[in-house]
Amino acid sequence: MKWNKLIGVLIILFNLRLIWMEAKLFYQFHYSDLRFFNKSPDWMLFSFIFIGILGTIVGVNVFSTQWSIKKGLLLEVLLIAIAFLIGQLAHL
Repeated sequence: MKWNKLIGVLIILFNLRLIWMEAKLFYQFHYSDLRFFNKSPDWMLFSFIFIGILGTIVGVNVFSTQWSIKKGLLLEVLLIAIAFLIGQLAHL
């Protein structure tokens, strides 16, 4: 029971950080005077935000012990792998 809460909080924090970073990057791309050498496409930023939202849901389910730690970590690794593939495909 204790490990579910710890792992659930870590998954939630990781995904909230992902959402924050991508939303901040989107804001900086469109609403600031900063100039970037390389910009990520908007669809990629929104995909990462969506993956972060799904990961947060996974973390909440692990935290509330509806899912096992094994299932939650497996889904989180799958979401991270999908995000990695999206990132690689966007820069082809």
